[in-house]
Amino acid sequence: MNKRAFIWDLDAQRPEARFQRLINDAEEKGSPLAAVIHQAAIGSPDQPQHLADKLQRVVESLVDELQSQAAGRRDAAIGHLGDICVTFRRSAGGSRLDKPCKQSIEALLGMLADDSATVRMRVVETLSKAPDWAPDEIAAAVAAKIVVDDPVGLVRRGVALILKCAVIPPGSVIQQVVQLLRHPRREVGIDVCAVLGKFETAARDAVPDLVNLIASTSDTTLRTAAAASLHGIDPSGGKIITVAANTKARKSVSSALAELGPEGRELSAKLEKYWTPIAQSPPGAGESLGPLDPLVTLKQIADHIGYEKRTLEGWDLPTPEIRSRGNKPAQWRWSTIHPFLVEEVGETGVPVGPPNQT
Repeated sequence: MNKRAFIWDLDAQRPEARFQRLINDAEEKGSPLAAVIHQAAIGSPDQPQHLADKLQRVVESLVDELQSQAAGRRDAAIGHLGDICVTFRRSAGGSRLDKPCKQSIEALLGMLADDSATVRMRVVETLSKAPDWAPDEIAAAVAAKIVVDDPVGLVRRGVALILKCAVIPPGSVIQQVVQLLRHPRREVGIDVCAVLGKFETAARDAVPDLVNLIASTSDTTLRTAAAASLHGIDPSGGKIITVAANTKARKSVSSALAELGPEGRELSAKLEKYWTPIAQSPPGAGESLGPLDPLVTLKQIADHIGYEKRTLEGWDLPTPEIRSRGNKPAQWRWSTIHPFLVEEVGETGVPVGPPNQT
């Protein structure tokens, strides 16, 4: 029986039998289930819709199989759903195939809540084959469900999948990833640092954890990975100076950055230029330098970078932390306004440290 006749013959059977025949045929041929369906549909005059209808029915059967108490059947269903998402990329068959493929992804994401780490490992491995169907949803779901207490293999695969999705997730998702820095295995910490570095400035809330990691670890490789991540997230240093509030942290961060190469040494020198007068000031004199992350007015900012206030008023400034009221001017947190100023003026035109508050 040829493949096309095979598919039409299945139409006359009960859904359960049709589903089982498809499974058996795929396994006997050693090929993905979705590929068997795709080949069977070729030659039909209305192929895209014909294929979509077949695929929808198979996906519905597979989703039902996910609830099976038999581990083998459930594991096979996870694999087949992944095969479908891999075989039918967005460009194959047009929008008609979106619904069954997205339904496959949704079903797999739901399995990330399973109590079994083995099942979740299988799901993460399957999703890694086709992250382009729903990268935002996949990254968010994996970050929410993978925790520090999970087996190291599951955590590492989850982190790798988040990186593979190649999206900048919302802050809540990034914070979930940051929590994985507390995993006891160094290789997990290295992987997490790589992901956070790729998020760049969107991961600025991770700076305190990375600074603490650099200051506390004795592992050279992990320290270097954290420093590289820190440089990727805060290349201007505006956030770092507000976090490294003690001598040990400052020395650790400065030396770790200097070991990265020319760009790291440049940032290290900028930080040292700001930190040195604080470290050398006599007792009580440090107060005149102002806090590390003060609130600053537009006038203070303009004077600090050598611009007229009216020039800055024409810029699309970030939302101030304290809005102006009556005669009181608006105020920005220095760590918030600093990256914006660097983008507008350039790193050479903006000091790392905030204006003096005297």
